Amino acid sequence: MVRFIAEKYLKKNIAERYAYGKACGVLGILLNVLLAVSKIIAGFAAHSLAVMADGLNNFTDVLSSLISFLGFRFAEKKPDKVHPFGHGRYEYIAGIAVNAVICVFAAALIRSAILKIRRPSFTDWDFLTLGILAFSLAVKWYIYRYNHKYAEIYHSETLEACAADARFDILMTTGLMVTMGAERLFALPADGWVSLAIGGYVLYEGIHGCIESVNPLLGVSPDEKFVEKVREIVTKHEGILGMHDLSVHDYGPGNLIISLHAEVNAKESLMTVHKWVDEIERELKEQLDAEATIHVDPVQTDDPTFLRASELLSEYLEKNYPGCRTHDLHVTESDEGISAAFDLVIPYDYRVPDEKVLEDVRAELAKENILAQIIVDRAEYR
Repeated sequence: MVRFIAEKYLKKNIAERYAYGKACGVLGILLNVLLAVSKIIAGFAAHSLAVMADGLNNFTDVLSSLISFLGFRFAEKKPDKVHPFGHGRYEYIAGIAVNAVICVFAAALIRSAILKIRRPSFTDWDFLTLGILAFSLAVKWYIYRYNHKYAEIYHSETLEACAADARFDILMTTGLMVTMGAERLFALPADGWVSLAIGGYVLYEGIHGCIESVNPLLGVSPDEKFVEKVREIVTKHEGILGMHDLSVHDYGPGNLIISLHAEVNAKESLMTVHKWVDEIERELKEQLDAEATIHVDPVQTDDPTFLRASELLSEYLEKNYPGCRTHDLHVTESDEGISAAFDLVIPYDYRVPDEKVLEDVRAELAKENILAQIIVDRAEYR
């Protein structure tokens, strides 16, 4: 069914991701409207307020699916003068909105549960009610499965949020059925306590989902596998000695902009290095779908003073400040002496204050009559 609907959206130059995302949203709207209408009609016919209330709840699920659909619809818009990097982050915003709906629903469920604990009562039900709930479970399981499936394929927080919404409905409906059984077998009004437990769990997961959806907007460190893939592509080229200062900016799925520094022999010609950089940028686009900007750092590979300073720094940091390292080392000699300018990478939350590390490194270089000019760098994956 999802594939059938997705094909309606698959047009030239439109990402497959957005086609399937919109298809999941449309199918979610249709199935939740079907559930809502059937439950309300059945509840009215059976004079069951519980079933009618559950049907009204399905209209909030329609809202979640609608938000998902609109998120993918807006995310696929082409870049324009106001938004030159595209609109892909609309998908992340949709994920936040869906999780926010889940949190509101959970808070309402907790409130109702507390009221029911204070004034316990038995749930009025019959086999028609039970049949409707079983049908709802089957539909919700299908909604969960296709959302979760395509969330994993396309790494979509929005689809995962819709899957979580369906999973919570399954949990709530199952809890209601367990409550009915407990009341019938043991004459225990357990509905309030079961609903409270489910509401608390759903609220926790909804808040966690909001955080996961917010992270791409705030900016997070790239995945280690992604970093290693970039490093592999860059350093496999003959003449590239190393890579550092990788920055990754996520403007939505399939719209990554990265920058990095590539180390080359200082004696290589500008034209040769430019050719290497062009090839690397093209490969990064082809293999990772990332627009790359590469800064070239010359390395004085045959300068004995440079080699001495580099070896001194490596040995000292490894022995005294493990985890710290240097890059962008440039050594110059003049009548005033030797000067070494470099970036010192100090990990976040390092056990020693920056000032202490800088003081000790400067002092160690001063023993060799080297004046240090140091810039502190932070990114652990650089």
